[in-house]
Amino acid sequence: MSRKLQARHPEPEEFRSPQATGIPHTRLTSMVMRNYAAHGGSCAGPVILHATTAVQVVFALGKTNCHSIGFVRGPKATPSLMKCSCTSSYLEVWLHPLEAHSLLDTASIESAGRLIDLNAVAGIRGRELVDSICDEPTWSGRFHLVDRYLLDRVGRGRSASPQIVHAWRMLVEAGGVVPIRQIAEGVGWSHKHLIAKFTEQIGLPPKIAARIIRFDRARRQLCEQPRSILRRVAADCGYSDQSHFNRDFRTFSGLTPSEYQARLRYHLSNPYPADKNNFQHFHSTGLRLYADRG
Repeated sequence: MSRKLQARHPEPEEFRSPQATGIPHTRLTSMVMRNYAAHGGSCAGPVILHATTAVQVVFALGKTNCHSIGFVRGPKATPSLMKCSCTSSYLEVWLHPLEAHSLLDTASIESAGRLIDLNAVAGIRGRELVDSICDEPTWSGRFHLVDRYLLDRVGRGRSASPQIVHAWRMLVEAGGVVPIRQIAEGVGWSHKHLIAKFTEQIGLPPKIAARIIRFDRARRQLCEQPRSILRRVAADCGYSDQSHFNRDFRTFSGLTPSEYQARLRYHLSNPYPADKNNFQHFHSTGLRLYADRG
């Protein structure tokens, strides 16, 4: 598969090579799920964004025909395509679902699965942040501006309830493989009340969140061990059978496990300059997915 042919097909977002990355302030490590990343808009084609429990914030920079220069994408249960052609470059921030509605002055459910203008959820401070980022000439300076904004928001907004924090911890510790009724019993709520409150504060029902956590665990295992036998990955991650694994993986990534593995192995064997190092960095240090919070 040549790069020219490969570019015709959308590639998973973790295959991108950022122009720059920034480590969030230590006080933000439980709130920001990945390192800050700066990307150029001249990528080969659309990028697949997997289903996720995180909240993505994007700042479009330079010459742009995007509908907004700052937007938020809430937790979502389906994959989507992000086109890079509308802007020359962009800055990407991924927020933890337990913290996003506090940091952005909005309940997660209001942004779940939707693309909305940052101004609508962050008010005048959000508009000032967008303007400052656009005016700042360096990526390090832009990362610092994001740090400063988020640090100023810490402790000011609404926090997730202790029951939801505990429910989230139970899901994460079980790798997504835990009955929702057991979680309800663990937090002392009815099954119905847990679903309502979890969806309100996280942005997805607990069962969907559990499936995404399990899918992502499987995807990360493939990334760490590209030559893994798929049926073993499925068993390790708690799937009852291969067909269930295949179905969930395609539902949340748009690719079957075998398709993803083939693209992964090709990418690692034929990287763009610095791609392979970045990819390894992304999975070893750049993604603080789930476990750090709670």
